[in-house]
Amino acid sequence: MRSTRQHPRVKAVLPIEVRPLNAPPLYAETAEICMGGCYVEMMLTQPVAAHVWVTIWMGEQKIVAMGEVVSCHPHVGNGMRFTSISREDLEKLRQLVSSMVRANRSERAPAHQAD
Repeated sequence: MRSTRQHPRVKAVLPIEVRPLNAPPLYAETAEICMGGCYVEMMLTQPVAAHVWVTIWMGEQKIVAMGEVVSCHPHVGNGMRFTSISREDLEKLRQLVSSMVRANRSERAPAHQAD
């Protein structure tokens, strides 16, 4: 079975604020992230097609984007697609994803043993 994903995903646990339009913010964590969106683990899931603002925190830095809910697993989480993001935040996201891809590769690299 072929994947229809446009961007490779990486596991990433990052604090995220999900702000549904006209509703108070929800605080959760990402489980995965990619250049096109993220999966957010949260109990108060949002319906598919809902539009939300997301703020992903990386220490003192943040990435802000408009998103759309593309999958819903009630009381587990939501898949979100980024629909609008500034150039500056897109570059921060690219750097974040690239660094995590490199980190994941180095974790999977076999350890060399001395003879």
